[in-house]
Amino acid sequence: ATRKTEMRDCIKTAVGRFLDDFDPRKSKPTLTKALRETLKDVARALAKARSAVARDSYSKEITFPVHQTELPTRLCEQLSMWCLGMVSLGLDEQAVDQIARRFLVENIPYTRSRVIRAVQQSIKDGVDPDEKNVADHAKMSRSYVRRILEELEMLGVLAENGRNYEIADNVIEEAFA
Repeated sequence: ATRKTEMRDCIKTAVGRFLDDFDPRKSKPTLTKALRETLKDVARALAKARSAVARDSYSKEITFPVHQTELPTRLCEQLSMWCLGMVSLGLDEQAVDQIARRFLVENIPYTRSRVIRAVQQSIKDGVDPDEKNVADHAKMSRSYVRRILEELEMLGVLAENGRNYEIADNVIEEAFA
């Protein structure tokens, strides 16, 4: 038998054992209030970080309406169902919380995520998290980073302090730590 066949048989056996012992009438997984609050915060932060910001196609300037935030309720519901599944599989609350925060990081658009990481890395390295240093850390052009910084500031993910930037959303800051 090939390695692939062995792996399939192993997974089949493990899932079979789990389903044999699983009784949905006995197992009513619930999420603690603290975890539900975390999921709400994660959904809100993710909706904010993923929202579109309208720009003029020629000048690339931000246009009005400035942005239309994605509603976090749908994300929160989906995330809650996903976490209920993890709880019913036996994961503890701390593991589910960490996975939810990882979900936040992994679902922010890639270039925005790179810029957030670059802001954070600039601060850790003890250099001013200004446009130039953020662009250097992100290994992206300054003009592109400038647009992303503007968008993230507009969405409330980052805050500008003089020429420097900082992460303005605590949930996002903790998730990227």
